[in-house]
Amino acid sequence: MTAVLDASAVLALLYKEPGAVAVAVDIADGAVISSVNLSEVATILIRHGRDPHTVLTPLRAQVEVVAFTDTDALTAAQLDPHVYSKGLSLGDRACLALAQRLNPRSSPPNTSGPTSSSTSPSSAFASPGPSPGLSVGLDSERG
Repeated sequence: MTAVLDASAVLALLYKEPGAVAVAVDIADGAVISSVNLSEVATILIRHGRDPHTVLTPLRAQVEVVAFTDTDALTAAQLDPHVYSKGLSLGDRACLALAQRLNPRSSPPNTSGPTSSSTSPSSAFASPGPSPGLSVGLDSERG
């Protein structure tokens, strides 16, 4: 099963938030990220005065960035009626759509909140602590 990283999971890694270690393990195991979610991370970095090219270079060297396809777009749209009341954004639905595409036989993802997604998105936030390898230790809060 391929783990699909949501922007929140990557930001947890970069900011050394709870779950960073679990995200680093997912990356070591071959996690991927949607181009939509990578854009979300880059946007947050820019808002906080960081250069996304510099900050994300180590991540991009280890995580495959998967293009958001027309099929993903339709899947994300079809998810909306099921997750709208839970506040999931287009980015969250892009992550879920990619997870469904890469893991078609998996059970539907838990949509309780944005994290990394496989069959258990909440697994990305299972263990607190500093992340090995990829963390750039951003000091400012994210938003």
